[in-house]
Amino acid sequence: MSKPAPGPFLRAFHHATLEPGGGFVFQQVHNILANVPPENIVAMFEAAYAHAPYGS
Repeated sequence: MSKPAPGPFLRAFHHATLEPGGGFVFQQVHNILANVPPENIVAMFEAAYAHAPYGS
């Protein structure tokens, strides 16, 4: 997540969560690395909210 632009990150996120065999559990924690671009962090949260099954 620290190197790719938001597009490749979102494709990896979809692969890890939405495809058969996925099982990623999104959990906000304090260990996002310092070299992660802010736009990737925003993209991560936007993707999590967009695909959350809980209607949040």
